[in-house]
Amino acid sequence: MKKFIENIISLDINDIKSFDFYFDELFGLEIIKYEIKYEFLIKLSRNNDNLICFGSGAVERKGSKALAPPIFNRWSWHEYFNDSILFYSDPTLTMNNDLKLG
Repeated sequence: MKKFIENIISLDINDIKSFDFYFDELFGLEIIKYEIKYEFLIKLSRNNDNLICFGSGAVERKGSKALAPPIFNRWSWHEYFNDSILFYSDPTLTMNNDLKLG
C-alpha cells in the first residue's frame, strides 16, 4: 500500500468504532479479520455527509499491464471530490493470481 500513501493505519476489526480517524486528508487503512487483509484508501470529509465508494473492478494480471494487489482504481480522483471517499482493494485478488475480478 506504500506505493499509494505513506499514512497507513493498521487496526484490529474491533478497534474501528473507537478510533479517531483523520478528516479531510487521504489515508490508508489495513484491517485483518480471519487471516484476510482488507485494504482501503479513505478520505473523510468534515463538511459533507456524502460517501462515494470505489472498488477495484477487473484488472489485468499478466503481461506488461499486470497489476499486483492492493489495487485502487481511480484512487487519484480523491482530490476532485468534497465528499467522503472510500477506495477498497478486493481481497480475493490476493488469494489467487489468476483472478481478474472477485
